[in-house]
Amino acid sequence: MSLIPDYPPQGASYVYDISGLAKKPLVRGNEATEREAVMERKLEVGCSLIYIDPMREKHLSVVTAVWKNEYTGDPVGFKPPDDAVRDGVNLVYVSSDPQKMDTYGRQIERQTSVVHRSMQPAPGGANSWCWPDE
Repeated sequence: MSLIPDYPPQGASYVYDISGLAKKPLVRGNEATEREAVMERKLEVGCSLIYIDPMREKHLSVVTAVWKNEYTGDPVGFKPPDDAVRDGVNLVYVSSDPQKMDTYGRQIERQTSVVHRSMQPAPGGANSWCWPDE
């Protein structure tokens, strides 16, 4: 008697990967999640973002406030890709400086009025935020 069940199960459907060399069985209910992971982009207090500091170092951060901004456009007609990138945020992140330690561990740092990198005129998107999947 084998302790390993027959794999793939009898009568399973198959999907080929992009290279066409490997095949794996489709498991009912998992097909969509295996093909594409879609991040929900809802800008609100408590959501995770990537903060790009003035030295262009990226930090995982948490939003502490969202500042709604009514974007009216400019003479050349630039329009950001979605409503969320128009908004500024306040955020907090763990310091990357190992010298910034206290009795609780690595200190946190705060930034205020941080805009999306598509709205930031500074080169390289310094002092801006972006979504984790961007």
